[in-house]
Amino acid sequence: MKRLSMLVVTAVLAAPSLVAAQQQDPIENAFARVADAGIPISLLQTLQAEGKAKGVPMSVLENAMQRRADALIRAGEAMSRAGADASEPELAAGADALEAGVSDAVLTALAENSSGDQRVAATAALGVLVELGHVPAEALARVEEALERGPEALANLRNQALEARARRGPPPSAFDRAPLGVPAQGAAEGRPTPPRRPGGGL
Repeated sequence: MKRLSMLVVTAVLAAPSLVAAQQQDPIENAFARVADAGIPISLLQTLQAEGKAKGVPMSVLENAMQRRADALIRAGEAMSRAGADASEPELAAGADALEAGVSDAVLTALAENSSGDQRVAATAALGVLVELGHVPAEALARVEEALERGPEALANLRNQALEARARRGPPPSAFDRAPLGVPAQGAAEGRPTPPRRPGGGL
């Protein structure tokens, strides 16, 4: 009987916390999860400010914030597995790459072979290449080849990728992506690589 009473008391005390967790605002939840992962919340505040400035509907903003939080946390974990203490620019570039369709394993592999500002540029190039339709493994090989040739080759690859994306038009913004739980079109690892342009273009 005494044990039953203690269980009842414990359940009553826990109930408010459970209700509070269930009722937590999705945006507050995104900030809390990022902070718990040791990631600066400023990386989410920028997206929140952009959404408010554009008058994005609250449901769309909440979805974008949750998705970005997921990507930032995954980026931090992927780089941590490579032994990297990622900076804010590195985390942002990593999250962009993940949202473009790069896998966690590919991001970890790149982090193992790059560092600092070099990693930011390499990760950005990787994400844009995948966004353009290159299979992540092939995109990683191209970025690593550029890394071996030096900073100029990496900068050229990144610039070429950005120019190719510009020719296609702007990529979907964080507020245009599919709702959470709905697979994005073309984000699979086996996505076919588009034919390259004459002269080694993207």
